[in-house]
Amino acid sequence: MLYTMLKKIVNAKTYNQTEITKRVNTFFAVGQLEDSEYRELIAQIETVYA
Repeated sequence: MLYTMLKKIVNAKTYNQTEITKRVNTFFAVGQLEDSEYRELIAQIETVYA
């Protein structure tokens, strides 16, 4: 599942904060993520990269 994969990528800091945010935004824009999943991922990015 895309959401699970993205959570793992965020936690592993595979990309820098700007790059992973762009990727999550893109997946959301094309309808691959639900609103709640998107909000959780953005919050997770802010926490992990703080």
